[in-house]
Amino acid sequence: MRTVVAGLKIAALAAFSLAVVLVPGVPAAAAGAVLALAAALLVRVPRRTWRGAVVVALLVGAGRTWSGGIADGAGAALDVLALVLAGGVFVARTSPDELLDLLPGRLGLAAVLMIRSIPALVGTVAETREAARARGCERDPRTWLTPAAVRAVARAHTTGEALAARGLGD
Repeated sequence: MRTVVAGLKIAALAAFSLAVVLVPGVPAAAAGAVLALAAALLVRVPRRTWRGAVVVALLVGAGRTWSGGIADGAGAALDVLALVLAGGVFVARTSPDELLDLLPGRLGLAAVLMIRSIPALVGTVAETREAARARGCERDPRTWLTPAAVRAVARAHTTGEALAARGLGD
């Protein structure tokens, strides 16, 4: 039963994503964003997901506005906002065990590792920014981006070693 429910969630996410991407125009993009926003509010998607969604949407919207005009920029920003929030809803409502049961072998493992790594990466960035702020260096992004990247790579390396030790490597 759990596999069926997870499959329905993935199918709904795929259908929603295709509708958002394939139906052109700002009104359709706004409808998708409103629907994703309502779902995100309903399932209480974490605040960090909202912030990330808004930042990415604004950046994409600014780029598209610059290259294609205001309507293109607004549509792209709303599309990205809808897609990121829909992904946040999926992650918030789907347990890693459901994904492992649904997706075959290494694909399921990769999906679970990715989903579980995102909060760890967000925490690493927050810790390194706080450390840079304590040193009085918060204005220079290199003072926290470099240590955060090094720690992220170290975590990935450690995870890879742990998987290889369990016979899951290449």
